[in-house]
Amino acid sequence: MQATVTLLQTALLPDFPSGSAIVYHQDKLYLVGDDATYVRVMDTQYQEIARIPLFETTVPRIPKAQKADLEAAVIREWEGVTTLLLIGSAATPQREQLISIPLSNAGTPLFYPNPLIPALQQAGLTELNIEGATIIGDKLVWANRGNDTHRTNHLLVTVPDIETTAAPISLTMIAVDTGIKDTPLFTGISELCYVAQHDLLLLAVSVEATANAYDDGEIGDSYIAWITNVSTRLHHRALTCDGYVALGAVSEVLKQQKIEGICVESITADSWILHLASDNDAGATGLFRISFRLTS
Repeated sequence: MQATVTLLQTALLPDFPSGSAIVYHQDKLYLVGDDATYVRVMDTQYQEIARIPLFETTVPRIPKAQKADLEAAVIREWEGVTTLLLIGSAATPQREQLISIPLSNAGTPLFYPNPLIPALQQAGLTELNIEGATIIGDKLVWANRGNDTHRTNHLLVTVPDIETTAAPISLTMIAVDTGIKDTPLFTGISELCYVAQHDLLLLAVSVEATANAYDDGEIGDSYIAWITNVSTRLHHRALTCDGYVALGAVSEVLKQQKIEGICVESITADSWILHLASDNDAGATGLFRISFRLTS
């Protein structure tokens, strides 16, 4: 399969730091930043509609040593309520938390320790860095990003109601090869998005020169990769992406953007409309609306 991508719209949010995840639900976009104090709710033209407060602080960016490092977000039905689940990277003890936000009536965020940490450690992951998540059927699938030292990405398959499931929590770990051959640098998964209509998993993949899950590094290019028939392959021990597109080849604007968020707004017979969020490690967030088309 080949992908055709067209850049439709861009926006820079200098007042929203470190965009790390973006999800779409009922004509709204929910933007998360790894050191931001709130979730920004926007329309599909990137105009702010509302804010969901998360942390009380007097500074616009939570200091690196203190931040929850919220790197992944999913919309799911939980106990009969549509919720936005935010997941910390788990790279440090401060980042081992989940936040569940009921979306009806702008519910109060509920904070939980991440109960999957013991299972992840027992599974043999050398270093935790949760960077993506999505719902596939009745499973919650996370992405653990590798780095220049630990050069393997993993999908972590578990239950969706992670907060209330009694231990021990079931876990399947799948090594993922992004399949990207046009760079010698390590390409790490930075977000997931499941497209149920086509049983296809989109992966935001980016290059960042860092030897661990804590430090930032020089930013390279980003890609969108995909895995087909993914719901039938979640029992595999290893997967290789079936294809990818280099975003830097689409537009100069997309070169050396660290894409950390990806979501689908709409799907038609001709193309899909996707939204991407980037983090420039300097306190701003880039947003990109693209047309995405897969052909065999």
